[in-house]
Amino acid sequence: MQTTDAHGEGPLTVWPREMLIAEDRQDSRLLSLLYARDAWGISPSTPLPETLLSKPRPQPSQPGIDRATLTARWDDDWQALMNGFRARPDDTSFSSFSAWVRALPQSWALQFEDVWDDVAFESWRDEISRPGEGDFAPTVIPDLIGAWRRGLRSITVLPFAADWVVPVGTSELFVSQPMRDDAEAFGRVLRDFG
Repeated sequence: MQTTDAHGEGPLTVWPREMLIAEDRQDSRLLSLLYARDAWGISPSTPLPETLLSKPRPQPSQPGIDRATLTARWDDDWQALMNGFRARPDDTSFSSFSAWVRALPQSWALQFEDVWDDVAFESWRDEISRPGEGDFAPTVIPDLIGAWRRGLRSITVLPFAADWVVPVGTSELFVSQPMRDDAEAFGRVLRDFG
């Protein structure tokens, strides 16, 4: 496939036919943790930037466990997800992928379904969705191809307000939305991958 410049006026870079890169901006497990952090006022020890949005309205119903236990569980689940993504199997067979998914912590929306505010969570998710997501700026395509050649297969975009990037294993990259949406910053991230 060949990409064109921003005005469709000519070739810029050839996208290799075999190149596939997944981008996820809606991972329910990660987003439910971030939403719970803000809505329930959890102050985890894991250093992460604030989310892009103004804080969601506090949820009136909260889990019936003490704050310290809730915070420790949040930290444990975040770390378990990071470790789980690092251990994502290269084997894409249904059985391998299913086993991997089952080993990850459940979404907090499921873990705390008795007190989870689905309407508020979905409203928050809608707010963080942006039109055009998934489109790569033509100027980053060469850097994207280079990162793909060095092993990049998946990009997870998280709604953090500050610049934040974490390579996860040898084939995945977690990046904040502002960095992903800034072609120059994202190009630098891609050049540094691998």
